[in-house]
Order: sequence, then C-alpha cells, then structure tokens
Amino acid sequence: MSALDLVDVAIPWPTAIVIVVALSIPQIGGWISTARAGQASRRAIKALTTNNGGSHVRDQLDRIEGCQQINTTAIEQIVTRLDEHDSLLEGIRTDTSAIRIDQEN
Repeated sequence: MSALDLVDVAIPWPTAIVIVVALSIPQIGGWISTARAGQASRRAIKALTTNNGGSHVRDQLDRIEGCQQINTTAIEQIVTRLDEHDSLLEGIRTDTSAIRIDQEN
C-alpha cells in the first residue's frame, strides 16, 4: 500500500488550474522585477558613462577632474615659490649671522 492509496482526493480541473496559476504568479512577478532591475541598471550605466556636454554624471566628473588638474598645477607653482623664499630666507639668515660675528669681533 502506497501513500497515494491513503489519500483519495478528487480535485476538479478548474480548481487545479486556479492552484497552478496562484503558484505561478510570484514566479512571474519575480521575472518582471528582474527585467525592470536590468533596465534600470542599463540606464544607470549609460548615465555614468555618457558625455552629452551637459549635466550627466560623466560630464560633472570630467569638470571635477579638470579643476583638480588646475589646482594641482597651482599648488606645484606655490610650492616652488615657497622653496625659493626658503632659500632666500636661508641666505638672509646666513648674512645676519656673518654680521653678528663681525660685530662681536
């Protein structure tokens, strides 16, 4: 005797169809959600990698990178000028030391 022999349930075919449809709806919903997520992902990738000369994310990143390069150049020039001032001040300090030694003698 099998387990199927113990259960003698007659399910009419319209009820069986309703059960199958009810069990299939979550799966179909998952497929739709996956498709929508894929479309959103493709739109996001396009927005991040496309230049249109306007307000896309890629255009904004290009502007930020350009400003960073300008700032880097300006900082390098300032560092060079400060190094020149340091060597000038070192020369003045050396001259002042020589004057003090001459005055003490």
